[in-house]
Amino acid sequence: MFIIALLAGGMLYFSRWYAKHNKVNTETTKIRVLGQHFLGPRKSLAIVRVAGETILIGVTDQNISMLKSLSLIDDEFPESVPNSFAKTLSATEEDADDFVISSIKDKVSAKIKNMRNI
Repeated sequence: MFIIALLAGGMLYFSRWYAKHNKVNTETTKIRVLGQHFLGPRKSLAIVRVAGETILIGVTDQNISMLKSLSLIDDEFPESVPNSFAKTLSATEEDADDFVISSIKDKVSAKIKNMRNI
């Protein structure tokens, strides 16, 4: 009985150690979702930064399509986008964050309207 308890404790310790040491480093991730606008059920537009390039993609439940490369507006987006919801909640200046997010949304909306005119 002691040996079984020892094995169970060892497995529990190893599983916690493994989970702690095998997390993906999100700071070095090369793909980031900068914004997403839902058009309907399971349909959305997303602005994604991949390896320094900003791309507008269309996402459905069966397909992901690149719609346009947005290289002209790369300078308008902030370099750092929160990686997790917890980081966003811990921000003390909520008004400043809301202003930044609303300004990004306004800029993206304006760019999308300009693309429709082309």
